[in-house]
Amino acid sequence: MGQNRPLVLLLSWLAAKQRHLSNFANFYLDQGCDVLTIKVKPMQILLPETGAQVIAQNVVNFVQNDENCDKPILVHGFSVGGYVYTEILNSMLASEKENEITGRIIGQIWDSPVDAHNIPTGFSKALLPKKGVMQIGMKKSLDLYQSMTHRIAGQHHQRGSRLFYHNPVKAPSMFFYSDSDPISTPDNVGKVMASLKEDGHTVVEGKEFKKSQHVSHMYKHREEYVSTLRQFLKRIPYFKDVLEAEDEADVGSCVDGKDTEKQESSV
Repeated sequence: MGQNRPLVLLLSWLAAKQRHLSNFANFYLDQGCDVLTIKVKPMQILLPETGAQVIAQNVVNFVQNDENCDKPILVHGFSVGGYVYTEILNSMLASEKENEITGRIIGQIWDSPVDAHNIPTGFSKALLPKKGVMQIGMKKSLDLYQSMTHRIAGQHHQRGSRLFYHNPVKAPSMFFYSDSDPISTPDNVGKVMASLKEDGHTVVEGKEFKKSQHVSHMYKHREEYVSTLRQFLKRIPYFKDVLEAEDEADVGSCVDGKDTEKQESSV
């Protein structure tokens, strides 16, 4: 299975533009992968039972259909995509008997991951980027919402947070973060990485950028980001073969290329 064409789950950040997501999708298409882009709206996060959990089940159905059921899975998530991944993991775990789905996950990459407890901060800054009274008011409103809706939404967010810190999938993990990101702070990312290592994850790597805003690391430090990503992916047999062949041919990363023969989907 290691040499089968991987399926990449690209878990979007809030309000992401398609042209920005395409930078990442095209990178993986160039490596011979198929790509499924998963987008969420704010209310799908705030009301998980009718939102994020429905999306999660749709993703599980997709990776288990006849065309995809034998493909290795690589996860590359951004910001609140970390929470969405926990809902996908829950659906995978509920749908499998002997790791036949989660056992296919070959790598997990996180760019500016947001813990469920930081949803109010993440939402207010993503939807109202200009700091001011409205941004502060939105954060306070979302804090209140989480505390008042514990039985409806809060319990799912807390479960997601526990699962992100104690991920049962021990495939290699990579974290991209910044010293200038008030949403996904180095302290929070460091705690997640330490927790995974304590739980027995053997490959947990991190890359801290300087003066780079939330989910802007690829834009701000493109060459360094791609180089670090390629080095991490070489830990995974399929990508090791493909990337080393590229290195030998001096092809380079070709981040902006397109491969129309590969499949790109979205949900």
